[in-house]
Amino acid sequence: MNPIASPRHPFKAIAAVAAMAAAVHGVCAHAGTRDAEATRVDVLGQLPLSAACPDVDTADLADDLAPAWADARVPSTVEVHFKVRGRHVYDVQPDTASPRTWHQIRRVVYGLSCNADDDQAHSVRLVVRFVDRDDGARVARIDVADDPDER
Repeated sequence: MNPIASPRHPFKAIAAVAAMAAAVHGVCAHAGTRDAEATRVDVLGQLPLSAACPDVDTADLADDLAPAWADARVPSTVEVHFKVRGRHVYDVQPDTASPRTWHQIRRVVYGLSCNADDDQAHSVRLVVRFVDRDDGARVARIDVADDPDER
């Protein structure tokens, strides 16, 4: 007979299974609470790009994003959401299905020189439009909530 399946001490086996279940439940409950607290970030509100990154020229930003045009569907629009805390840009999320365009936009946005003038987290949203001009030029246009007429 297999010694592991031996019915000589069924109470010990049941007690061991119950103790293991209680221990796993306690560890999982504790880990879930700690993870939820550690990843919590309070975002105060949405800042316009000009307030979050006052030194950024949208024309220069559009030029920096123009190489992503080759991989984007043209014409297309990509919403980009990111967060700024002080000078730190993080959590850049371009809304595109193209992996190359996604990475190119993230690289450019992470390189922005931002300064939100406080130590609070703020969300920022901008829209990148990839278009063909009449003269055949490939253009990325930046639309921001506070000044939609900027290039």
